[in-house]
Order: sequence, then structure tokens, then C-alpha cells
Amino acid sequence: MTYEELEGAFHGITVPDEAQLDDGVRITNVPKFIKSHLQVIKGAQNARMSTVFEDRLIKLLEIIAESEKEDPRVKEPAVQPDSLTEIN
Repeated sequence: MTYEELEGAFHGITVPDEAQLDDGVRITNVPKFIKSHLQVIKGAQNARMSTVFEDRLIKLLEIIAESEKEDPRVKEPAVQPDSLTEIN
């Protein structure tokens, strides 16, 4: 996915405060995670530099989609997408 596609995928959805990305990988501030990963992707000088960040955001999107089907890996959604732009 391109930067624009990833950014658009997170726009307009409610994201959880926390999520279990993988075994041993827990995101404790999902909005900050999204913002920081998008910044790295946008600033990457080549695709190889941003691949892992893209993969992690795609995985998070999958987890959020699964959580809509009551997946226990994600806590109750609590953050609206507009607040993503307010994170320092």
C-alpha cells in the first residue's frame, strides 16, 4: 500500500487505545503508533526502509477489522480518527 492508501485506511475509523500486534508485541498507544509509522513511511528515502512499518500498519488494520467481529486481542475502541492529528 502507498502512504496515501494507508493514511486513508485509518481515516474515518475508530481505533482502539491498545492492541496486541503479535506475540510479544503490544501497542499501548495505537494513535501514536499510527502517526509515527506514517511519518516514517512518508519520510523514507526508498521502499525498503518503510516496508516493516507498512507491514505493521497493515497488520493493525487487519486486527481492527477482526475486532469488529469481537476479537479479544483489541480493547474496546476509544479513539476517534480526528484525534490522530492532535498527537504530539
